[in-house]
Amino acid sequence: MANLTGTESSDLLNGTIESDRISALAGNDTIFGFEGDDWLSGNLGDDAIYANQGNDTAYGGRGKDSLYGGRGNDLLSGNLDDDYINGNADDDTIYGGKGNDTVRGGKGNDRIFGDSQSDPFGNRGNDILFGDLGSNTLTGGEGNDTFVLGSSGDVLTDFTSGEDRIGLNGLSFSDLNISQGTGENANNTVIANRLTGAVLATLQGITASSLSANNFTALGSPSSSPNPTPNPPVRPPISSPTPTPSFGDPGGTLATAADLNNLSGMRSLQQRVDDTDPIDIYKFNLTTPSSFNLTLDGLSADADISLVKDLNNNGEIEAEEILFVSDESGITPEARSNYLLADGTYYVVVEQYEGNTDYNLTLNATPFDSSQDGGGNSLATATDLGELVDEINVNDFVSNSDPDDYYRFSLSQETGFAMFLSGLTADADVELIQDKNNNGVVDDGEVIGRSEEAGVDPEYVDVARLAPDTYYVRVLEFDGDTPYQLDLLASRDSGVDAEVFTTIDANQTIQENLESSDQANPSRIDSRKDDYHLTNVVAGQTVTVNLNSSEFDTYLQLVNAFTGEVIAENDDVDSSTDSSLSFVVQPNTDYLVRVTSFDPQDTGRGQYTVSTQTSSPIAGTIAANNTAANEVVNGELSATDLRDPADNTRYKDTYQLTNVTA
Repeated sequence: MANLTGTESSDLLNGTIESDRISALAGNDTIFGFEGDDWLSGNLGDDAIYANQGNDTAYGGRGKDSLYGGRGNDLLSGNLDDDYINGNADDDTIYGGKGNDTVRGGKGNDRIFGDSQSDPFGNRGNDILFGDLGSNTLTGGEGNDTFVLGSSGDVLTDFTSGEDRIGLNGLSFSDLNISQGTGENANNTVIANRLTGAVLATLQGITASSLSANNFTALGSPSSSPNPTPNPPVRPPISSPTPTPSFGDPGGTLATAADLNNLSGMRSLQQRVDDTDPIDIYKFNLTTPSSFNLTLDGLSADADISLVKDLNNNGEIEAEEILFVSDESGITPEARSNYLLADGTYYVVVEQYEGNTDYNLTLNATPFDSSQDGGGNSLATATDLGELVDEINVNDFVSNSDPDDYYRFSLSQETGFAMFLSGLTADADVELIQDKNNNGVVDDGEVIGRSEEAGVDPEYVDVARLAPDTYYVRVLEFDGDTPYQLDLLASRDSGVDAEVFTTIDANQTIQENLESSDQANPSRIDSRKDDYHLTNVVAGQTVTVNLNSSEFDTYLQLVNAFTGEVIAENDDVDSSTDSSLSFVVQPNTDYLVRVTSFDPQDTGRGQYTVSTQTSSPIAGTIAANNTAANEVVNGELSATDLRDPADNTRYKDTYQLTNVTA
């Protein structure tokens, strides 16, 4: 579990696979929750929050925020200003909050509120609400809201004729059958697809006769068939661009995206995003692995762009399916160059951020030469990425003919570290390596982080503390050819300072107090901790740690000082409230002895005694050149002796050789 607080700057805050609590403070921050049931808050600034897996709670705070729920039953709130919120998968509860928000339910049966019902100030906002897939409940709140018709019969609880409108995405008013409900829907209006008969929405408390075409507005695909919009090239092309197909305004969903068919070479388009049509999506296909370039320019207001691959083919944009985002401020052009893509289908999403603007979109794809490998093939030939200060991004390719890519980076100070491998179209894995003996070979114990997710799921490695040193990353093909996006992140700016630990030596006893002012224990909710760095032990020694207190119920943990992983833990020994554990010291491993409590901090505090007992690393001495006789030592191997680091099933006795000269 991570308990992170950002700074006044723009931070990158990475959670863990546990249930994290992350507060970003000021700045335009990016927060990743990952697995676990996380609590995430953007606070001030224009933040991007990716809750990912788990039943998460996320608050945008003040600023124009983007919130993505990911998998799980999430609670999302944009709070103040004009936010974009997408629940993604599963059954979410979403509040737009104050401001003109765009809210999408995604997949699942969602409850969507344009405004927060509990805000005493009313939170008036002109919101756009998309139920998307699933049976959703949409409540606009105050303001002039737009309820966009989905495909699964959403319930609109507070549609007000004359104030709110119903958005048509890929449909026209003539495609609808509007009728008064029957039975339990006798006081409601039912809107259905005239062609298929599928119910699109139920408007509570509305009579069918009160609705007309004036209550509807077209979004995405046009409600009629206008003349095709011309798409001239915006600059002299490097090569002759492929003619742009004739289509009207691009749709705002993957299903209604403008289809560019096969992309080879350059293609240029000209379109517009505005308050009534905030999202344009284009679909294209690659028939061979390609190097992809994208530019969005000619802007008079702020717009952003992203590239998406619908990995699970469910017609929804999920957090892990966004390959990259370009979100420059103002009218600065958005661009991405030389991004490697496998063959397949992709989507370009142009999204209004603030204001109405025309735009020029230029796409270019050239076949990728897989022989031009950007990553080395061993530790010795690893591509040098230099010092990792904040973030390093790499885009490359692994295949059956080039199954391994190696990269080298350095750290000049201790930092938290996270690594992501995404954008996969086949299974690939990733490893973090430290060549501790500098022999150029990956030996046992030198892979300090590994991720082996199945299929095309993103890979993730998180290390709580990395010491200053040189490290290596290995990307390895597991099953099939695939491009990849590798992101290396240093979290030294996360507002979490490196800890300085009190030491506890072998065979030492310390008496101290566990207090409510001590640091929070990240692995036990609502408890405090004292950490001691275990020193003067050698590989193979057996160490026993005892923790005793007459004032609180103790809890003892052994932690890998390098990664933060809890290796072993004990609550009660011999049916008492004391704790004890034993372990064998492993090579190249540093340990923290963590004193904490079974009960929460209110009662889990008081005086304690922690002690260590170790087996001796030296069984005795044996002298060379003994003038009396050749020295003979008799000994006995037993279970109390040191373990052999090379074979943990064997015991050993070590003798110090004396009476020798150079």
